[in-house]
Amino acid sequence: MNHDRFENMFEGTKGIIVFSLFFWLSIIFLVGTHLRSREGDLEPGIDWLVMVQIVFSIAAVCLAVLLIILSKNPLGYGSKILIFYVIAAGLSALFSNYTFTVIGYWMLLLGISLLTIALVQRVKSEKALDMIENTWLILVTIMLLKDLITFYLIGNTSINGETTRLGTGVTHSNAMSLQAVLAYILSLDGEKKRPKYIWLLRFFFIFIIIGSRTRIAMLAFIFGNIIYAFFKARKYQYLGIIILSSFFVIVLLYFLGLSIDISFIKNTFNSFNRNQDLETLMSLSRRTDIWDLAIYKIKHRPLENHLFGSGYGVTRLVLNENSRTALFFYAYHCHNVVLQHILAMGIFGVIPYIALVIYSLKWFITINNSREYFSERFQLHAIVIITIFFLISITEVPIGGKINPNVVLYLFYIISLDRLNQLRGDNPSFES
Repeated sequence: MNHDRFENMFEGTKGIIVFSLFFWLSIIFLVGTHLRSREGDLEPGIDWLVMVQIVFSIAAVCLAVLLIILSKNPLGYGSKILIFYVIAAGLSALFSNYTFTVIGYWMLLLGISLLTIALVQRVKSEKALDMIENTWLILVTIMLLKDLITFYLIGNTSINGETTRLGTGVTHSNAMSLQAVLAYILSLDGEKKRPKYIWLLRFFFIFIIIGSRTRIAMLAFIFGNIIYAFFKARKYQYLGIIILSSFFVIVLLYFLGLSIDISFIKNTFNSFNRNQDLETLMSLSRRTDIWDLAIYKIKHRPLENHLFGSGYGVTRLVLNENSRTALFFYAYHCHNVVLQHILAMGIFGVIPYIALVIYSLKWFITINNSREYFSERFQLHAIVIITIFFLISITEVPIGGKINPNVVLYLFYIISLDRLNQLRGDNPSFES
């Protein structure tokens, strides 16, 4: 990419933008892939990886502040809400039992959030947004490939003779599979002629989704494709209805086959259900037990924790304080995004989170009015990713826990809405 073309995509000097993208991608890599092993039930301590993350976060904050100050564009609603969200996360350290740990996680959130705001704020054309989106896709693809190779080299590929889920012993299967789902969605470009390597990438993402045996990721994959087809059906009459109806017919036939004890269907179900009994399945794999524990912790916290929370990023430590015998297993988070925010960040954290959710709905409301400023491809990606976040928020914590690549992508699309207001009004140089 030559200098002039780069300048036409972003405001500001090429050097600052390149450095900003480098640190943006570096933080995503540092927080989103397996780089060292450490027991998950121990309180985090300072090591080489933590030090590198903090250094990169400080550099990201400095670059972001510089870009924002030099920018001619005012902060949009999404950016302001996100800043309030970050402030609430920082305030959660005030009355936490793990103050220094919270500050460490908060610095990562601060760095990546401000840098995302700064990069999107400098955008002059939609091509720049596409470039940021594509760099996320390329990086996450590399990370997934690395973690897959690492899993087969040093991970637990089998336990007691049974094949384990992809990522076991290396990284978390849920996180790995959800990254694959989001990467798959970004690979959908809506064009009739697609390069062959795109299909290879998609098969790679599907392999990870299936191999992880993560039910929430499979649901996200299915509904993500349905939502994509449904909104794209504006061009193709009845296509969305046909796909949606076909999905429900397939599900109905599948459960019919399960009820009459067809061995192939039953074995497939047991494999993806990870051989859990009915009681475990009905409790959402013990998630309801974690909900009860989270509610108990919230109720029995002091007033200041109700307001400011018990600490951003340390929910697992709070949940498992004197709770091992109550759950009989280690809870890593609340497995519900609302409970997560109430426990971790209190009322001051819940308010900006809800505001972010409401603001993100603008993608659905303005889909027809924003065609002049955003391509159909970019719009569909944003809508599907946000829908997936809504879907998994019931039993997972897509946002509100430690920063990860998925959260960064979600924030990127929310902040991109700010450019719609600005570019629709007084910046005719924005290209469609």
